[in-house]
Amino acid sequence: MGDDLKKAVTRVGPGVVTVDLMKDPQNSSCNRGFAFVEYYNYACAEYSRKKMSTPKFKLDSNAPIVSWADPRSGDSSANSQTKAVYVKNLPKDATEDQLQKLFEHHGEITKVVLPPAKSGQEKRYGFVHFA
Repeated sequence: MGDDLKKAVTRVGPGVVTVDLMKDPQNSSCNRGFAFVEYYNYACAEYSRKKMSTPKFKLDSNAPIVSWADPRSGDSSANSQTKAVYVKNLPKDATEDQLQKLFEHHGEITKVVLPPAKSGQEKRYGFVHFA
C-alpha cells in the first residue's frame, strides 16, 4: 500500500519527497489509516493539498481527509514565507536559463530547478527560488 499511496500522491502534484504510511505497532502488515507526505516546498504541498481535498480525489474508493500536519500559524503569511514558486506546463525543451530570464524581474533568484522530463510526458515543471 505504501508504494501505491506514493504513486497516487505523486500523480496529483509535483515535489513529493517522502510518503510515510503509519503502520500499526501491534501488526506491521496493517496501517493506522493515515500517512504523512513531505513536499519539496510549501507551494508544492499547498497545490497538492487543494487537489486532494476535492471530492474527485479518491484512494481506491475512499475519499481521504487531507490537512496540514503542522498548520501554519494565523499570523504568518504564506507569501512572506514562500521563497520558491512552482511553474507547471513547461514545454519539454524548456531550460533553466529561460526560466531565470522569465522570472528575474520579480526579484533576486538564487536558483532554478528543472527536473528532467518524464518519458512519455510532453509538459514539464520547475521551481524558481528567490532570495
